[in-house]
Amino acid sequence: MLKSILNIRQAKRVKHGLIISHLLLICLSLLLPCQATAIDGLESRRLIAGLELFPSFLAADQKIKTKQDKNGTLQLIIIYNNDKKTAEKMALRLQQIGKIKSIPIHTIVTQSSAFKKSVIQPAGIFISQKNVLNLNTIIQYGKQHSIITFSPFPQDLQQGVTGSISITACIRPEINMTTLKSSNLTMKPFFLRISTPYTH
Repeated sequence: MLKSILNIRQAKRVKHGLIISHLLLICLSLLLPCQATAIDGLESRRLIAGLELFPSFLAADQKIKTKQDKNGTLQLIIIYNNDKKTAEKMALRLQQIGKIKSIPIHTIVTQSSAFKKSVIQPAGIFISQKNVLNLNTIIQYGKQHSIITFSPFPQDLQQGVTGSISITACIRPEINMTTLKSSNLTMKPFFLRISTPYTH
């Protein structure tokens, strides 16, 4: 019995350690040259850091397994305005992760103006460009279907997306607590503890 308890505690420590290590790697990525997108500077670095953190948000969703499609896949949507090239690179980079919580993922690139027409039931939505059209529609869709909407751009968090990134001495997840509650999303307690809450 004692051995089982110790094994469980050790497994939890390993999981928490992996999340912290992931955050440290993201911090490091901000210090390195970024060549993965068609854009430059801080916006590009925020985009890459956000994409690296996005899977951790999804993994922290305690109901993520209920969001598989009929084929047992997590459909992840990358939203863009007019920079399809960057969105496709983000989708490819995300697709290379392969699985989240042992569930295969599939990425879909969708223009913001066509979101309502083309959307299937996604497990998560990533905003890859500033000032996307229909942002409020996307946010409301996420709330109604208990789906994480994520943007690396702080103004989108203020508008109501579920999550973003907080850059201070290092990178931390940032969560819109109002959106989280109205979406009926349940996040893992440890993830909430290491996140920066945003309330408005």
